[in-house]
Amino acid sequence: MTGFLSEISPGEWLGVLVAAVGLYFVWRQIGMVKRQLALTNYMEYTRRYSEIILTFPDEINYDDFVLESREDKSEILRAMRSYFDLCFEERDLFQRNMIDSESWSVWEGGIAAAMKRTAFQQAWPIVRDSSAFGSDFNKWVDQLAK
Repeated sequence: MTGFLSEISPGEWLGVLVAAVGLYFVWRQIGMVKRQLALTNYMEYTRRYSEIILTFPDEINYDDFVLESREDKSEILRAMRSYFDLCFEERDLFQRNMIDSESWSVWEGGIAAAMKRTAFQQAWPIVRDSSAFGSDFNKWVDQLAK
């Protein structure tokens, strides 16, 4: 009894081997493209974060910061809205599995650190109440602010 594999010619084996090697290289190329896209995405969000943070006054990190008494309150709130929009997008990307856990961990740690600051705690209720992030995001940020 002759097996199926013994009926394949050497040329056909070569064709299968070439196809397998080709598929391997396509698979590797796809992996490299995915990594490059993830890096590009990460860099874009880092750039946006930097642009927002640079608009804040230096006092934003002080424990005695009082948003209500600031002459530049509206500018600060505009920047805070941009910041919280960015946070919402980052969290949404993570929930949709569009960024990896490692990147999300860095971003989430930064958001948690920001929410420990007085200025962000003062701005969040104002931004939350005038935005439409949704209750899930609102609860999450509320928890971080505690």
